[in-house]
This record gives sequence, structure tokens and C-alpha cells, in this order.
Amino acid sequence: MSRKKFFQNITNILICGVFGTCTTFFVFSALTLWLNGSGYLTQYSGTTGEESPLVFSTMEVLLMCSLLCSTDVIAAISMVNSETSPKLYSLLFGEGVVNDAVSIILFNSVLKFAAEPFSASTPFLIIGDFLMLAFFSLLIGFVFGLLCAFFLKVQRAFTKHAVNECVIIFCFSYCSYVVAEMFHQSGIITLLSVGITQAHYTWYNLSPQGKNGTALTFQFLGSAMEGFIFSYLGLTFFAYQEYNWSPRLIGIEFIIVIFGRFCGVLGLIKLLELCTYKSGVHWQELFFMSFAGVIRGAIAFGLVLRISYDDAPNRDVIVSTVITIVVITTVLFGSFVGLLTDWAVSAGGEAANVTDNDDFVRLDDVSHHSNLVHPNQEEDSDHQSDNRFEEEVKNMGCLQRCFFKMDRYYLKPWFVHKYSAEKLRQDDEFYEVQAKDGKNLQKIYKAVDDAISDTASNKALSQHSSKSQ
Repeated sequence: MSRKKFFQNITNILICGVFGTCTTFFVFSALTLWLNGSGYLTQYSGTTGEESPLVFSTMEVLLMCSLLCSTDVIAAISMVNSETSPKLYSLLFGEGVVNDAVSIILFNSVLKFAAEPFSASTPFLIIGDFLMLAFFSLLIGFVFGLLCAFFLKVQRAFTKHAVNECVIIFCFSYCSYVVAEMFHQSGIITLLSVGITQAHYTWYNLSPQGKNGTALTFQFLGSAMEGFIFSYLGLTFFAYQEYNWSPRLIGIEFIIVIFGRFCGVLGLIKLLELCTYKSGVHWQELFFMSFAGVIRGAIAFGLVLRISYDDAPNRDVIVSTVITIVVITTVLFGSFVGLLTDWAVSAGGEAANVTDNDDFVRLDDVSHHSNLVHPNQEEDSDHQSDNRFEEEVKNMGCLQRCFFKMDRYYLKPWFVHKYSAEKLRQDDEFYEVQAKDGKNLQKIYKAVDDAISDTASNKALSQHSSKSQ
């Protein structure tokens, strides 16, 4: 993914990912609370089939709505080409990552107070815990990511073997997760933070083999775990048939999920545009993001299984409802998201112009390993001269400009081995050539080694002959 496009759209990503998710949560909660108070809901026993009234507590409603805020945009991301449609891809990817982070933190905050009765102070307690949990979870991941980069910068002996580099990155990541859970923070958010930090700093301290090996290893693990979760969901779906079910809740909550998602993305951006905000995103792209974000997936499924009967007496209904919505949205919306891809891409006007002021190299010059090699592939803007860098940051906001300057002049020199902007550019170019023409380079290296060996042998032979004479 293009990091330049990602940061160019960071405002839209944060609006949709943070404020959009919070808006979705408020819409879900308000409508579900109204539905709960109407007396319309009923439940059926999975064992006897008897029907009985269904009434949730306020905390149960908030708990269910918080986990339903998490989206799964994997299907949409797989349909969008990051090279031909970098803006739409960065919006989908960025909003999906931020949405998952906010949803997980929101769920953990609500879960912390789920066993307590709802009072006037409960919303403020949830907001305070939400902010604290987000801050410390991200901080732990950031610290461990920097420690990993500094370790590989100093201990260069570990960069001689790609296996060692993979193990070190895995160990630092796992340690960050353990520390976060030990202090009752969000381990998943910490893993997200440490991964972003490692991609930004640790990446340059790896050997070329380590870069390729770590990218392939963790992409394989991610794809395997994603497949395992959905396989497990499909195999265990009918294991919950003895739970209490509420068809009315499932049907109405399904509609609420669709309505809330469109309010949190399309509605929120258009409302801000009425207030003179310029998003630069076409309404068709916003519609595609909203449509793709209706899908509920692995995050919602994993979170709902954490709920105990102590937290929610109606756990059976919550679990059966969430799992059914996950299955329906994944099958239904996941099947049709591909049909909207070309329609949304054409609205952005990116397909006709692959290059954008030299932000991207030509497609035929890019290795087919590029997405596997480095998901956050460096662009030329990250390696430009200081004068051009200073000229570009003038157009940024104050906080963004301070971060880029601190990153370039302080953090990277501290945590990147033999840091220089020109060296990083050369390393990226060399690694791209190596990934593209590795076999040819091996032949060249062998020929050079043979030539050096022959030269050394001839030199030694001539020295021996001169001594004999």
C-alpha cells in the first residue's frame, strides 16, 4: 500500500474510523434501546422451542452494539488494486484498521462495566476508560516496536540469518501482547501498534532475505488464521442451536447494522461537507466503503465469545444474534461487493492514470513480489532531499509537520542502522531489483566471485613465480 496516499487521506480515515465508528455505536445503541423498550422482542428456546418475552438490560444493549461496530473489509480490499486505485485502497484499508481498533477498545471499555447497573455516570466512565485503554495500549506497542528496531540496529549479528530476524520480530511482538494483557490493556491494539512501528523502523534494519522472509511468514500466518476463524465459524455455527434465538432481533438488528454503517460513513462525511469540509472523496466511493463495511467478520465473532453469563444474562441470544449477522453479512454482502468495485473505482478517476506526479513507479517496473515484500512500501517522497522535504511539509498541518520532522531528523537516525535518506532509497531500489531479477543477479554474483577468485589466483601465482626467479 502507498503510505503517501494513506497519509494524504489520513483526515478522512480518522473521521470514518474514529468518529464514524462512534456515530455507528450511538445509532446502534439508540435504535436497539428503543426496540428493547417497545416490548416487541421475543426469544425461542433452542431446546424446548417455547417462546418468551425478551428484555435486555441497558448494559447488554451497549455490549452487543459495541461489538457489532467492528467491520470486516477484507473482501473489499481484495477486490481493489492498490496500484491502480491507491486512494480507494488506502481509505478502505485505513478505515478498516482504525475501525477495528476503536471497536475493540470500545467493547473492552463497555465489558469492564457490564456487570454493574447502568447509571448516569456510566457513559463518562466508559469514555474515560476508552481513552486510557487506547493511549496505553498504543504506547506499549510503540515502545516495543522501537525496542525491536534498536535491538536489530545494534546487534547486527542477528541479521545474518532470516530465521533469526523472524524469531526476533515475533518475540518482541508477542512480548508486547503479554505485557499489555498483564496490565489489563488491549493486546490486539498493542499488536497493531507494534506492527506499524516495526514496519516503519525495524524494516530497514533487516537483511534483504529477512525482509522477504518476514513479509511472507506473517502474511502466511495472517491468511491461515483468517481462514481458520471462518472455518471454525462455519463448523460451530450449528453447535449453538440449543441457545435461545430471537428471529425478530436478528432481522431488525440486521437492518440497524446497515443503516448505522451508512450513517457513520456516507452520512457523516456528507454532513461535514455541508459545514464547508472538503473530503475529496466521491459519493460513489463513500457508498462503496459503507456497503463493504456492513460485513461483520472475525473481530465480531471473537469478541462475542468473550462475553460470560455474569456479564450478560441473555448471553445466548446475543451470541446467536451476532453469529447469524456475521454469517449473513459475510455471505450476502461479500458476494456482491465485487460487483460494485469497478463502479466505485471509476468514480475516483484513478484507473486511467496510474502514475501521480511520480508518486508511483510504472506497473511493468514493479516486481510481482511488491505487495508481499513490504505492505508499507516506501515512496520517493520519503527519500527526497532535505530542501524538497522542507518544501513539502509546509503544506501539512502543525501536528503532522512536527511528526514528520521528528521522524526524519530524530527517530530514524536513532532507530535505523546507518540512517541516511539516500541510503534508504538505494536499499529499496536494490531490494526491488533483487526481488525482480534474483536469478540473474545470482549468476552475476557467481561470475564476479569467479573473476575475483581467478584474479587472486593469478596474482598469487605471479608472486610465487617472481620469488622463484
